[in-house]
Amino acid sequence: MSPKNKIYLKIFLVGLLVIIGEIGWITLKSPDFLIQLGLKNKSSPVSATTSSFAPTVLLSQFDGMPVSSTVEQIPEVLGVMIDNHPDARPQAGLSQARVVYEAPVEGGLTRYFALFNSNQAVAKVGPVRSARPYFLDWLAEYGRSSYWHSGGSPDALNLIKQYSVWDVNEFFFGPYFWRSSDREAPHNLYTSSEKWHTLIAGTPHDSANWMGWSFSRDFLPQTGSRSDGTASSSEVTDLRIRMYGVGWTYDSSLKRYARLINNKLLYDEAGQKILADTVVVQFVDTDVIDEEGRRTVATVGEGEARFLRDGRMVRATWKKTDRDSRTRFYDAGGNELSFKPGQIWVEVIPQGTLLEVSS
Repeated sequence: MSPKNKIYLKIFLVGLLVIIGEIGWITLKSPDFLIQLGLKNKSSPVSATTSSFAPTVLLSQFDGMPVSSTVEQIPEVLGVMIDNHPDARPQAGLSQARVVYEAPVEGGLTRYFALFNSNQAVAKVGPVRSARPYFLDWLAEYGRSSYWHSGGSPDALNLIKQYSVWDVNEFFFGPYFWRSSDREAPHNLYTSSEKWHTLIAGTPHDSANWMGWSFSRDFLPQTGSRSDGTASSSEVTDLRIRMYGVGWTYDSSLKRYARLINNKLLYDEAGQKILADTVVVQFVDTDVIDEEGRRTVATVGEGEARFLRDGRMVRATWKKTDRDSRTRFYDAGGNELSFKPGQIWVEVIPQGTLLEVSS
């Protein structure tokens, strides 16, 4: 071989070795090859520069809490009428309700309307009591939800038929309730998630379709003066509704409100403290309509409100345009107020009821 050809051969061999080396290096970097060698976990990124995206957080329209699927964003809700007579305390399941409305009934008493996600597991709920008309208007804000009660006022029972409410009246659905032997009637009627799971699963019904409140992690209204000289929000750690002996006190360690009755913390039958992340006080027009002391409660329209979360209070207004629409709450500038994700209590009280607040 001539010297010239030997040079060409050396150049060729060097080039071939470079190509083989590049192929080998690319192969060694291959994720599949590294996995086969056991040098790389299949789920780990190829390199530190591999891009990754945080998953979208889905929130429930019911209570603003994270959920795992779009289906869960609009859950199936059910409402249970719960007794608040002194003989009914401590109640069962009240600490697990996601939303609770408290409104006046006859005899100077109030009644709870406790709303649950139908997927919740709740061993005992009650004592279950009778229906009143105005609770139906709040139920309507959650789509075609089932209404659990035992009997009711004549007006309420008539409206249940008129509105085609998904009615679960103990008078006709006895197997889905039970009476305990440790209390006197009528303060001893209960239901549970086991009961409602069975009924809902076996009852054809429309899927849920409704719009919830606005939720946020941050409390937007800030301390300061508006043009009228009043504060946009203020620090309030204690609120009392003296008419009913009801109060809420802010627990700064939990960053939640604890419920008081007659200045004592309220616990449910399981020993769980009654807490809320947002408390709303809604002033409404009421009137006594019969000798039994039954009332009308104006749920549609607008009026004053107080909005409490994160240890602060906003003087607000409420608006509900019709029976099926959502009751919404606004600050003095007309901005809708956002609820804190978690448990919610709405205190519905007559116009002119005095509140005592302190910080």
